Amino acid sequence: MLAEEPGGLAEAVVQLEKARDLQPDSAEAWNNLGLLLYRARRAPEALAAYAAAIRLQPEYVPAHYNLGVALLDSGQSEKAVAELGRALGAEQHLGEVHLYLGDALADLKRDREAADQYAAAARLMEPDDGRGWLGLGNSLVRQRQYAPAASAFAAAAKADPANPEPMFALGNSLAALEQFPAAAEAYRRAIVLAPDLVDARNNLGNVLLLTGQVSAAVAEYREALRRRPGDPAIEESLQRALDMQK
Repeated sequence: MLAEEPGGLAEAVVQLEKARDLQPDSAEAWNNLGLLLYRARRAPEALAAYAAAIRLQPEYVPAHYNLGVALLDSGQSEKAVAELGRALGAEQHLGEVHLYLGDALADLKRDREAADQYAAAARLMEPDDGRGWLGLGNSLVRQRQYAPAASAFAAAAKADPANPEPMFALGNSLAALEQFPAAAEAYRRAIVLAPDLVDARNNLGNVLLLTGQVSAAVAEYREALRRRPGDPAIEESLQRALDMQK
């Protein structure tokens, strides 16, 4: 309902609808209306507005981009791939076009293609935006390419040092490569950023156990259980470590 839309957004939608009515043949007017409708959580109407803009001007790149993002958000990844592909000539937001195209391809389990798009996004986006690197790393992991994945996650962590996700993912890739001391350091850095990241504590315990640091592993498992009581996998790991202490 319009009455439930936040902060003057409802009135803005009304004004843009009036502008659209005055310029019914303007692709830009339809696209702008779609943007506002989407912000107002009126997704079906936004999709229709973007489609109207494209019917009026088939090569209107902003509408293809916005429609692609909206389709991706609504789980229509196949259609999103088509629309975002048509937006690749964008002068603005080109990094984001590649990023969201990578997301859509990843949803469809087309990881090789997704990796190419994420790599392009990483090159084009701002240095402090690690999303392209993170997506690239995840797509490489799904292909079991752990060494290049680790490099991508390290780049993501450098771009966004306050985000624990790439550091945790880096730890996982390094553990898969059996580089256990480096993996342990990555997990510790992730935990500093997010003390409640229980999976990082559990995985840290695992690599400590693999390197013979049993007491340290026990401490990590206990802390993980304190933060996630009753987790059967962590309980099993803790018991295994305690048995090794006997």
